[in-house]
Amino acid sequence: MSVAAAFCSNAAFTLFSIFIATVFCAIAFRYGVNALWLFGITQAALTAGSFLGAVLPEGASLLAVPEEATAAAVAVLVVVLVALSMLLVSDRDFETTWGVMPREGAADTAISVLAEEEREARRCAKVAKRYGLTRREEEILLFMMRGYTFSRIASELYVAESTMKTHSRHIYRKVGVANRQELQELLGDYPV
Repeated sequence: MSVAAAFCSNAAFTLFSIFIATVFCAIAFRYGVNALWLFGITQAALTAGSFLGAVLPEGASLLAVPEEATAAAVAVLVVVLVALSMLLVSDRDFETTWGVMPREGAADTAISVLAEEEREARRCAKVAKRYGLTRREEEILLFMMRGYTFSRIASELYVAESTMKTHSRHIYRKVGVANRQELQELLGDYPV
């Protein structure tokens, strides 16, 4: 009987841990809460659960409580913890219980930023192919369209800043523009 009770107790604790971690991940994303705080709370809950799981059977044996009663107490404790977590940490009541407001369009923003970066990369690839840019020039073109300075691009690509300036002059000459502003205007109007 004690093996079955221990198995059920461990399974319930594991499911509870997964539930808490999943809810906290959703909250961290949706509300922009620092995930380290939520991770700390999760770890504290897991530690408290482990401690109670170790102490309850020992205390029950000292008090001469039957194993079945201990298993029932652990099951009730798990149910109470799950109910409390659903009341205090549910996504629906998070705003009123904790006073945290959701980020504006958290999911929509992430998707739109990725979609825009993808369109920008495709646009740069088409321009590179059309004007015969090298692979390195295409890479630099993408950085330039994202607003990186020459020193930052040089740092990202592990080249000298003078090398970056030379690449940019080659890009301007091949595309037929005089500066970055004209290059950005050209790419902004380029079909994807």
